[in-house]
Amino acid sequence: MITADHVRAIAARPDAIVRPLNPKPGQALPTHQPGDLYRFSAALDTFIRARDGYCVFPGCNKPAWASDLDHVDEFNHRHPAAGGQTCARDANTKCRYHHLIKTFGEWLDDQFVDAQGFTRVTVTSPDGITVIGRGHNNEALFPALRTVRFQKPPPRGPTTTTPDDLDSGGAGPQRSRTRTADKHARRRRARELNRRLRELHDLGPPADDRR
Repeated sequence: MITADHVRAIAARPDAIVRPLNPKPGQALPTHQPGDLYRFSAALDTFIRARDGYCVFPGCNKPAWASDLDHVDEFNHRHPAAGGQTCARDANTKCRYHHLIKTFGEWLDDQFVDAQGFTRVTVTSPDGITVIGRGHNNEALFPALRTVRFQKPPPRGPTTTTPDDLDSGGAGPQRSRTRTADKHARRRRARELNRRLRELHDLGPPADDRR
C-alpha cells in the first residue's frame, strides 16, 4: 500500500505509462469479446482484478492478477441469455484451487451489491456453513472504481430444451437436461434462498446494480 502522493509522484515521472481503465469517461465499456458472450473483454478483465485485489474466497491471499476470472452464476453456453451473465456483478477472481473446488465440488459462492453500494461475496461450504468474504474490496480504497460503467448484458430469458440437451440411447426415462444443467439449477435455487435469508440479517437488501 502506498500513499496518494506517492502514486501522483510516480504518474508524473517522464517514463511513467498511464493507461486509464476507461479512456472516455462516461462511456459504457464492453463486457465481453466481440462475437463471444463468454469471454471477458480486456476492460472488464482489468476492472474485476483491480476491484477484487485477491481471490475472493475468505482467507485466501492469492493476488487477483495471478487468479482466474469466474462467472459466479455459471454461464449457460447453450442459452447465454438464460444463464450467468458476463458482467461485473456476476464475475470475480478466484485462485485456481478455489476456482476448481467451486466448479467441480459442492462449494457455493454468491456475489451482490450491498446497501452501501459495495460488492460483497458469500461462500457456502458443502456442510451448509456460509461465510461472508472480506469486509470491502478495493472499491473502498479507490472510489472511482464504483463510477465505471459497463454495457448491459443480453436480457435473461427462460431456458429452452433442445434435442442436444437430452441423453441419447438406452432404455428407461430420458433426462430433460444434462447433469451439469441440473447442478447449475440447484445452485441458482440455493443462491436465491441464501439471498432471501441475507435480507433478513445485517447486510440488508442488495442495492441496485451500479455497473
